[in-house]
Amino acid sequence: MDMQLKRLHRYVASMNQLQSLEEISISVNPVNSEELLKALKNTAEIICSTKKLTFSGDIKTKNVNVDMEIVLQVFENILSNAIRYANSAVEVVCKKKGRNFVVVVSDDGPGFDPETIKIATDPFYTTEKKSDVQHFGLGLNISKVLCQRHNGDIELKNLNNGGACVTVSFGTR
Repeated sequence: MDMQLKRLHRYVASMNQLQSLEEISISVNPVNSEELLKALKNTAEIICSTKKLTFSGDIKTKNVNVDMEIVLQVFENILSNAIRYANSAVEVVCKKKGRNFVVVVSDDGPGFDPETIKIATDPFYTTEKKSDVQHFGLGLNISKVLCQRHNGDIELKNLNNGGACVTVSFGTR
């Protein structure tokens, strides 16, 4: 009973978070590129403590115009998924592509099955059995909404040699 009650509380919190997504204001400001990459790398090192991490960042401009809090929230979501499904390694690549700031997170896990790749960003989608669910399948959906509110997007694909790859972009205006 206690476990179900805790799960219900997490569900209500998740619903509140989904509802408040539309109210989040995106505040794009110049962020020092080195500081942004350092924050992302530090976050990755903490989250990836049990997996091999490869991190690279190539930004030629001094500043990137982003909402750093939104970038970090999306990054934490997609990185947590990569860690959950990775066999042993996760790779993170950060770059500027045109006017967008882009983060690519890939892992060496099983990748997305063909059906999942089409609907994984839908709210409440999870591949876990209902009795084992510790989360509600909102991470990729939240990431999608936040990227789109930041004039960007999210793309899911499988790597040729196996594993999943999630690319998120943030419009830098």
